[in-house]
Amino acid sequence: MISPSEIAEILAENARRVKAKSAPSYDPLIGCPDHDWRIPVRSLWESSTVYLPRTMVRDPRYSDIRSKAEYQLLRCRHDFEYWAATCVTITHKTTCREIPFVLNAPQRILLAELERQRQADLPIRIILLKARQWGGSTLIQIYMDWIQILHRTRWNSIICSHVRSTASQLRSDLRRILRTYPAHLWPFDAKPALAPWESMPETRVITGSDSTVTVTSTVAQDAIRGLPFSMAHLSEVAFWKDSNFLSPEDYIRSISGGIAMVPYSMIVMESTANGTGNFFHSCWNEAVSGHSAYTPLFIPWYCIELYSLPCPDPAPFVAAWDDFRLRLWNLGLTIEQIYWYNAKAREITSPEALRAEYPTTADEAFTATNHSVFDTDAVERLRSGCRSPLPLSEIFSRYPAARHLQQLICRDAVLRFWDLPPMGRNALECPADRFVVAVDVGGRSLSSDYSVITVFDRLGCAPGRTARVVAQWRGHTDHDILARYAEALARFFADALLIIESNSLESSPQQSSQYILEQLNERYPNLYVRRSRDSARHPVTDSRVGFHTNRASKSAAIANLIRIVRDGLYEENSPEALNEFLVYQVDASGAFGAKRGHYDDMLICRAIALYVIDSLPPLSPPGFD
Repeated sequence: MISPSEIAEILAENARRVKAKSAPSYDPLIGCPDHDWRIPVRSLWESSTVYLPRTMVRDPRYSDIRSKAEYQLLRCRHDFEYWAATCVTITHKTTCREIPFVLNAPQRILLAELERQRQADLPIRIILLKARQWGGSTLIQIYMDWIQILHRTRWNSIICSHVRSTASQLRSDLRRILRTYPAHLWPFDAKPALAPWESMPETRVITGSDSTVTVTSTVAQDAIRGLPFSMAHLSEVAFWKDSNFLSPEDYIRSISGGIAMVPYSMIVMESTANGTGNFFHSCWNEAVSGHSAYTPLFIPWYCIELYSLPCPDPAPFVAAWDDFRLRLWNLGLTIEQIYWYNAKAREITSPEALRAEYPTTADEAFTATNHSVFDTDAVERLRSGCRSPLPLSEIFSRYPAARHLQQLICRDAVLRFWDLPPMGRNALECPADRFVVAVDVGGRSLSSDYSVITVFDRLGCAPGRTARVVAQWRGHTDHDILARYAEALARFFADALLIIESNSLESSPQQSSQYILEQLNERYPNLYVRRSRDSARHPVTDSRVGFHTNRASKSAAIANLIRIVRDGLYEENSPEALNEFLVYQVDASGAFGAKRGHYDDMLICRAIALYVIDSLPPLSPPGFD
């Protein structure tokens, strides 16, 4: 409850905030006096005092200026905001007229970071989380144009988006800029234009600069081959599709790997949020934690100038504020901005949709667009316990019993160990079914789902936990080879209980698939066998090898996994598996599945294993009576 005296203080403070925001409007031709990298100058070529970049005044050419055109050209080289307002035109969204490009408040925030890195002679690396449309992509592209026109020649750029039309629109903007560029400020003899470049339809060259601009999408991989790039604008990365042939990580690595870490090189990765657990979300977290070359930048809704409305009766409005509105006030917002947010909340009745469209924080942007089955905070708590895998070369050299597992290292497969089974005398004291090996059967081809083998340790985990992931294999292979791989891992881990998800094998039209299960049952003594009944009142009538995933058993296994993740009842070591938890969703029909473009094979393998583990009798440590 806000007291009357507190309301009076808020109203008085709001008057000061509104007055500060109503200061003279931003004028890029004069320059912002608040920037410490600008100094006031009374120029012969200006009618009033202007605030010029210090770098311009220090430039040896500054003292040799003899005409206004020379002054303008030199200022254009040092002052992006001046250049944008003088030489660049954009299309107004409502009137469709071509107008000078004058930066809005969010664009100036982004520009400040771009200029901080450029002026420090740093390679420009930014990851930008966008909120609504405020022209972030437009600014990035025009900033790259500025570098190619006034700072570097033969400085090739690439624009890549999840769909070609988005990237093509950005290149169309450059074509318009060159068409309307002031002739007396164009620095080259050739007229400004985007000309065809060799036989590549995706690439154009800026005349005079000889810098190419390549437009592509994630589905047009060939466009990035054969050209050295110095700048990359990677747009809407959260929506890039992940496939067996090329993941967003692979695609970005193929682009950024050829961009040198030198001044004026530039990679900006930007996107609106698209839930958690995807590649963009992972890159954002790495940048926020300081484990990345990228600087994270998020623009919240309240930085956009238009998002404000006059409040007709502020006192009762303030009196009704909840904790969230008070947090907005403490962030420095005005009553008018909070009133606008309230109006939007009445218009967008879903709180999740409101936070998705107008996020206040970066975390809110990601979680508001997330429709995961699993609680994000619970998954992130599991992530805090993940460890790096053991070096395979060290394992195979030190443990003779592991050498036969070298066969599991094959094309398109990943084998990882985080712990090893007891060896020698300790192995003799290992309780039965201490280790559980679960297998989720995928396809043979690279375009199919992955097969996964996951090993759990039921004894070597923290108190209160039921199991810990200690090894995993993931890849594509024939089903008979997969069965042998699973058997090899199970034998290595003290003849572990081996659980095979049997749907793919039992439903296969090929009789050999069922034969694989029969042969494995004859070779390996500790296979999981499910039992079926005619009814609850009748005894067991049949037993079959493997875990059969049907609608009922899958729902039960997922429900059990939701509980285990929520309560932190198992220990995870694979961050890639946890990423699958964050993109696992339930659709309108109630069916579970991974978000389009993602996988759930590691998740399903864990669901099956932990469901079976819950039905096993508890273990006692060796020597415990």
